[in-house]
Amino acid sequence: MAETAARPDTASSVTAESDQLDQLIADEEAPIDTPEDEATPVTPARTPADRLRGVVDRVRAEPAVVVLALAIIVWFVVFGRLIWQRHDRFATFDFDMGHHDQAIWLLSNGKGFITVSGMPVLGHHFTLAYLAVAPLYWLGGGPQLLNLLQTAALALSAVPLFLYARDRLGNEWLALTFGIAWLLNPTVQWLCWEAWHPETMAIPFLLMTWLMATRRHHVWYWVFLIAALTWKEDIALAVIGMGIVLLVRKQRRLGVTTIAVGAAWFLFAYGIAMPAFNGGTNHAGIFYGELGDSPAELIKTTFTNPTMVLDRLDNNDALGYARDLLAPWGFTSLLAPLLLVPAVPQFFANILTNLNFFWSIQFHYAAIIVTFVALASVDGVARLRSLPWRRCAVGLVAASALATSVAWGMSPISTQYRNGYWPLAGNARQSELEAAVDAVPSDAAVSATYNIVPHLSHREQIYTFPNPWYPLNWGVAGAAPHDPDHDHVPAEIDWIVVDRTTHVPDGREEVLIEELLARDEFEVVSDEAGILVAERAQPPGGESEES
Repeated sequence: MAETAARPDTASSVTAESDQLDQLIADEEAPIDTPEDEATPVTPARTPADRLRGVVDRVRAEPAVVVLALAIIVWFVVFGRLIWQRHDRFATFDFDMGHHDQAIWLLSNGKGFITVSGMPVLGHHFTLAYLAVAPLYWLGGGPQLLNLLQTAALALSAVPLFLYARDRLGNEWLALTFGIAWLLNPTVQWLCWEAWHPETMAIPFLLMTWLMATRRHHVWYWVFLIAALTWKEDIALAVIGMGIVLLVRKQRRLGVTTIAVGAAWFLFAYGIAMPAFNGGTNHAGIFYGELGDSPAELIKTTFTNPTMVLDRLDNNDALGYARDLLAPWGFTSLLAPLLLVPAVPQFFANILTNLNFFWSIQFHYAAIIVTFVALASVDGVARLRSLPWRRCAVGLVAASALATSVAWGMSPISTQYRNGYWPLAGNARQSELEAAVDAVPSDAAVSATYNIVPHLSHREQIYTFPNPWYPLNWGVAGAAPHDPDHDHVPAEIDWIVVDRTTHVPDGREEVLIEELLARDEFEVVSDEAGILVAERAQPPGGESEES
């Protein structure tokens, strides 16, 4: 009875709880009478001061990145202005600015035979990337656009090198040194000076390919690798070398696949596609003389007559060439020789030629090599486990980069800057040269002096005088001497624009000019400051065009 008396009334309890719940719901649904000054605050618009504080916060978070970004911008502005000025002042040439510019213009117009050099576009180099650049010419692109694109590519290559160094060294300030060292590198600066070349454009893609490999981002790895291959056929040799490095470093599947892709691309491009365009031969073979006219023959000579190869290496100062490539990085690349493997084929392809500009750090032939020397320098420093030793090595890289940039480079801090490579003082005959170019109709067939060719290369027929009358540095060892559609090219030349100050007195060029004028084939339009502009008046033989 006691337990029964103590138990609460269940019905009353449920009713009470139900009333309390109804009151809570009513309270929640009732409008809240909030004073106007206590309303939900609206986030105020960011003031300029707020934005500035945000920028400062980001700078504080990653100051080395900001420093690198500023260095890249400065480098692009300085060298972009210099290369723009160089072309504008008629200091770029037919080889290679005019050649490449005409090639891309031809592709943008559905054509493909480069009259500047006498080779099909994809026979000179298997540069499929030009098909991606060609649409820019529909929008008015030309030599200056190409030069600015290349300047940007060289400047931005400091980014993947910095990121790779940061990954390997674990310190953004040490990594920053490698990004700045890239911008200071003499070869990088000379690559900009030389104007547009396809292998130079491949550099940032190669650096990104290696960065993605080390981060094991395989989808992006293949995107950048294929993009790099499309710039030039011999990039494939570097790709094979990358595959070997990956194989040794235990990325076996990726390494084997990379080797296979690189080998297949090179065999197809160099062994099938280019000969098909060039009448069964390749122009690169003419540079090696008695060593052979193909990669296979070079390899054969290496084994059958090694003395001949060693003599060529000695005569061409192979050790000096290697020294000049390694010195800007303080020779730290030698601490990681494995990563130099991708550069080896290009090194020997350069040093075994019989033309000295191939083994100079001032020309585009060093583009692939300098890329992997830079990566090897990062790895070389990373192999030093002691932090003090790493700092010493990075200091050596910084000092070497600055010293070689001053001694060998092309920047305003270089001793070479005012030696005439950059046309800083302007062209005394600028107005006459511009008038000569403006006088030629846009669709006319022209033969012009080498420094005028790049300003007239947006046409189907543009030759370097005295071409096409006298073949000079033209064609592939006699193969495909002319486009089949133009068997009688000299008769089709409408205008000649020649700078007579570049000719040897009584030389072939001057004799040809006098003959053409004496036969009344061409009528002089202007002849000022040594720049002759003449328009065809009669076909060869002196017969009038009307007859």
